[in-house]
Amino acid sequence: MSIRRFFRELHSPANIIKIEHKECDKSWCDTDYLMLYANFQLLVNYVEIERASFDALICNVEGIRISFFRKLLFKFFGVYIRSRELGLKSIEDSIDDHRKEIKDTDSPEYRTQQFKYINAMKKSIELYKWWVDERDSDYNRNDGSLIDLELHVENIDGLGSVVQIKNYLEKDLELYEKDTEKLKELIDIREILWT
Repeated sequence: MSIRRFFRELHSPANIIKIEHKECDKSWCDTDYLMLYANFQLLVNYVEIERASFDALICNVEGIRISFFRKLLFKFFGVYIRSRELGLKSIEDSIDDHRKEIKDTDSPEYRTQQFKYINAMKKSIELYKWWVDERDSDYNRNDGSLIDLELHVENIDGLGSVVQIKNYLEKDLELYEKDTEKLKELIDIREILWT
């Protein structure tokens, strides 16, 4: 085993997903949520690590400044960088490149493939931004709502508490269904998640 491979596997083994989400920091996480978090963690890693490292360290894209030390860490030890901005820029540049290829070809089959790729890349950006930026603000599951719900169940003293519980459960079901819809969308574009 080479030194580079040893350090790369030591730093970030490819067969282990570290789920970086506050809801998985608990002592227990149900499998359905774990499946959701794991798949979206793969998308986050794809954007922030694979795409960012590919463009910044392998392709030496102009306009991107990476320190000499960072380049050495990558070249000799396989330590990748993590950058949201570089990853999103890489995907957007890839979309632009594929648009140019569409203009330069006469093959309808090739154009169809390129349009499919462009739409999938746009969807990857949309899903990434939904997961990282919007989901937590929409869901706010760690705001004590479940504790409040348990207290209301114990202290049901009137119709107001029952209505509040019903509204909470309906909202929770709506959010769960949205999670499922987004997970299906992610699975539909999985073929483009490679560098």
